Amino acid sequence: MRKIYLCVAALYLGIVASHAQTKTLPVKDSSNYEARKLKIEEINIISAYYHQDGNNSAVTGGIGTEKLTDFANTFDLQLSKYGTSGKKHTFTFELGIDHYTSASSDKIDPNSISSASRQDTRVYPSLNWTVSNDKTGNAFGLTGSYSHEFDYQSFGGGINLTRVSKDKNTQFDFKGMVFLDTWKVILPVELRPPGY
Repeated sequence: MRKIYLCVAALYLGIVASHAQTKTLPVKDSSNYEARKLKIEEINIISAYYHQDGNNSAVTGGIGTEKLTDFANTFDLQLSKYGTSGKKHTFTFELGIDHYTSASSDKIDPNSISSASRQDTRVYPSLNWTVSNDKTGNAFGLTGSYSHEFDYQSFGGGINLTRVSKDKNTQFDFKGMVFLDTWKVILPVELRPPGY
């Protein structure tokens, strides 16, 4: 009788054990996958105001206003995301707008300019793209920029490179920029050639 009980108990435990082994165990993800969505890292809004005044302007022959104002605004936006290779891509967009008035840009042509101080607005956007490796610290980037005023226009391009030593004790940074500027020359009346 005891042998039968032991056999029944062994069969029961065998069924329970086999049932426990049929449960699916959760599989751990070993790929270290990270969400690769574009995220905002930094936003900056900067404003500056400058003003001066005086009554000794060389532009008006030693008598006249030296009044000058400059109201500058800059907006910076930095976005980043990780690529499929694990490298970080950073995009930095900057938009600057300056509005200024200056006596030095006035009175160059008495026939066409009659205001007390000439005014202008400068707009200068730029975009930078940098690819960096978080493990090594190395980075590579490209920059494009533009600037425009009434008589001035500029296109810019650049490259930046960062290399870090294996012990991360030494860092080499290189940055090169090129600007292709064009500006409209407005000569004073007394310097203008015939037919200007």
